[in-house]
Amino acid sequence: SSGINAEYGNPAKRNALSLDMLNHVISDIESVSPQSRCIVIRSTGSVFSSGHDLKELAAASQEIQYSIFNRCNDLMILISRSSVPILASVDGFATAAGCQLVAACHMAVCSDRSKFASRGENKRENCSR
Repeated sequence: SSGINAEYGNPAKRNALSLDMLNHVISDIESVSPQSRCIVIRSTGSVFSSGHDLKELAAASQEIQYSIFNRCNDLMILISRSSVPILASVDGFATAAGCQLVAACHMAVCSDRSKFASRGENKRENCSR
């Protein structure tokens, strides 16, 4: 079986990793055949991912916030344990949890426009708890 191209995005929200987006990526990875050669994760727009959706987090209860962070953790573990190599195709900014997503992948291919930051711009702390 050939490789799988998984393109995600909500450029209006800078491809933030909302709970819906996290669930979508996890579902897609889990549905890939073990015989696939690779999975390529890419995004639309000029930002690979700005990290967590800060508006979603601000509006959420503490319980929902924890479930978002736990789901993000689930994604990173799923990637690291995948028997199918997962490649991040980065063309633009990857910050906070978006940078974490790139780092979790087995390999990253980046354009000249790619830039990385482990902390989000609005918060001066790491996104993980």
